[in-house]
Amino acid sequence: MTTAKPCSHLDRLLKLETVLVIDSHVNVTNAFMRCTYCGSAYLLEMVDCTARTSLFRVSRVDQDALQHTARAIHQGSCDVNRSRAEIQHLANAAEELDPLILMQDGCFTKLVERPDNLPGAHLGWRELPCTGALIAAVT
Repeated sequence: MTTAKPCSHLDRLLKLETVLVIDSHVNVTNAFMRCTYCGSAYLLEMVDCTARTSLFRVSRVDQDALQHTARAIHQGSCDVNRSRAEIQHLANAAEELDPLILMQDGCFTKLVERPDNLPGAHLGWRELPCTGALIAAVT
């Protein structure tokens, strides 16, 4: 298990702005986000959900690389696979962090300790059971 931590602002305030939504289902499921105070960039990937709560794996991404990728995607390309490849490249370079982020009723509410049974980073929310069991384990 990693011991890397997010910026100190997330410990206290959890103010994130969305840079680029990768996937959604009712709410965001995978997205690149940025701390509104220091600009630290993160990849959030949903690992569990209930009707009102979602739990996200958090990984740090390079701020400049995220800015470049977001700009390139918004500008568009003739290559239909380019956006997917750029997002995958940025996600592959991300550093997974120790805490998870809990979202309740569409708002990020707190950082929670990573449970021992957290699925690996190679699994996306569509491959996970999303039964609320992980949320119950951390709350």
